[in-house]
Amino acid sequence: FGGLYTALAISREARKRRIRVDIALVDPSDRFVFLPLLYDLTMGTATEGEVCPKYEELLEGTGIRHIRSSFDSITSNADGSEPLSSARLLMNRPTDVSESSDDMILSFQALVVAVGATPQSVLASVPGAAEFAQPFYTRKDAYATRDILFQMDQKIRRGEVPKLAVVGGGYGGVELAACLARRLPKANVTLITRGPPMKATRAEPLVNQALQKLNVVVEMCNVEKIVPIGDENEKQLGRRVKIQKSPDGTEDAVLDSDEAFDTVFWTAGSASAHPVPGNTPQLAVTDSGRLQVDKTLQCSWSSDILNNTITKTSSLPFIWALGDCSEMVPSFEPAIPRTAQAAMQQADVVASNVLSRLDGRNDLKTFKFQDLGTVLSLGGPNGAVLGPQEESQLGPLVV
Repeated sequence: FGGLYTALAISREARKRRIRVDIALVDPSDRFVFLPLLYDLTMGTATEGEVCPKYEELLEGTGIRHIRSSFDSITSNADGSEPLSSARLLMNRPTDVSESSDDMILSFQALVVAVGATPQSVLASVPGAAEFAQPFYTRKDAYATRDILFQMDQKIRRGEVPKLAVVGGGYGGVELAACLARRLPKANVTLITRGPPMKATRAEPLVNQALQKLNVVVEMCNVEKIVPIGDENEKQLGRRVKIQKSPDGTEDAVLDSDEAFDTVFWTAGSASAHPVPGNTPQLAVTDSGRLQVDKTLQCSWSSDILNNTITKTSSLPFIWALGDCSEMVPSFEPAIPRTAQAAMQQADVVASNVLSRLDGRNDLKTFKFQDLGTVLSLGGPNGAVLGPQEESQLGPLVV
């Protein structure tokens, strides 16, 4: 997400400054996915072209090249034998690309890492989650969820009452639970979250009202394991399951682990996507496994690189990171939200700083999140709109 917006911002800013740059956007897919609208794609209120437009269309006339490959690692040269004086990307093409599947080396003077985050490591940490829960993070997940809703429709027509669980009480889980309850009013929808939905956000009271109105049951607990029931020959995602739960510490609730669910949707937690941090040892990472960036969103080098007497700091390439794969150090309060709004604001700062560095200038911009408000979809016509707070720069403009 942040990668596309940064590339477009660099292209626009370079034209203003009359700087010639060669911009390459590396992504294994031929389509961009606007994640905040995945719900609309699933529910049929938006088309694939609106939610997942092709890069070919988005980049037309921008001068940006789209390289359909996956970013695999950073290396100093082909064999890694020389000190890090220039850097390249080692990439692997996806198998469905007609061109050669050999690895590629792409040289660069400035690199922006915006690989985002995925739930894979979180799913792998909960027994049964990777096999029996349906994640909701990608275009493929949106279509899989649409197919599941069709199956639940069939059950309702047969007089059955489907039971659906959504794990995760953040933006994603709340919106998905509300949309499911609106789409399948005769189904039982349970939102499983460690704390109150949208805890400590201005949307929390509005969310609670909407979920109650939609008869969404909220359970505050931890998911320890997902256990399949029924015929072992059934396909994994088609089987009913039980969720083994434990109290979250906020209340002494009696948890019914014998309750069976037709489907479990997973939106809880995420970690930096490949290759961060495993394949980027040159860059410093935080305790959460995200790339460490300063207030200009430039990455910090690892101690191994800085302590290398052969490598001169002045010879190191410029690398920035933004979005869910990065974390600013020192941190700010309140914390920067991991939302599309924050990534878009970061993209403008990174674009300006990339061009300044390439132009030999040190007047870099610093990032400060501006809360422009929040819009939540809470099941069809229901929603919440929160404008900028009064103390923000935009507060006086809100009528």
